[in-house]
Amino acid sequence: MGRALHRPSILPVPAWPLRLVLREQATLILGSRRVAPARLEAEGFRFAYPEIDAALRDTL
Repeated sequence: MGRALHRPSILPVPAWPLRLVLREQATLILGSRRVAPARLEAEGFRFAYPEIDAALRDTL
């Protein structure tokens, strides 16, 4: 989000406190996955914001 706003991230959070508090759900935040919606794209669907940076800029 800091990159989308062209501002530094003020408080980076280390992984261990998130794992301590969120336990198994921390993997949802900490895990990184590149997912392609192949079925939607094959059907011709086009996302309004294919990249997260553009979506955040518009939202914020």
